[in-house]
Amino acid sequence: MTNEEIAVTLTEHGQHIKSNTHRIDELEEAQKEMRDLVRSVDKLAQSMQTMANEQDRQGKQLDALETAKNDTFKYWLRLILSSVATGLIGYALAMFIK
Repeated sequence: MTNEEIAVTLTEHGQHIKSNTHRIDELEEAQKEMRDLVRSVDKLAQSMQTMANEQDRQGKQLDALETAKNDTFKYWLRLILSSVATGLIGYALAMFIK
């Protein structure tokens, strides 16, 4: 090999090294962006899980409130009907005794 051939070969290798270095830098940047994306998706998944748990909890609370309303209504209805029935029975007994 002559000095010119060696110089050309070294120049070609230098260009390949620069090109490969540039490609490696781009790959490292892409990998960093991918890691950031994975972290963001993980945070999003955790937030969605927290929101789903909160929604379930609020649904249970809403069911409990609706049940309590119905129970309160039934309680007062029974109380009023019992009072009316007691009054009618008392009136009937009072009429029967006289």
